[in-house]
Amino acid sequence: MKKKQIESFEAGYRRLESIVQALDSSQHPLEEMLALYEEGIRISQYCEAELDKAELKVTQLQVLPPDES
Repeated sequence: MKKKQIESFEAGYRRLESIVQALDSSQHPLEEMLALYEEGIRISQYCEAELDKAELKVTQLQVLPPDES
């Protein structure tokens, strides 16, 4: 199965929400649910990394002298 490229944090988050809904519904075959779970893990790791980058950027901006911001 070819892995889709995640376009942005927001797109990843929306896809993650749809995966959670699909898994909650339990109306998919086991193989499909496992594939969705795997995709969800990959997307959550991507989103977590993006949040970490954003947090680092905010932290760096907070320590800049006022004239450099």
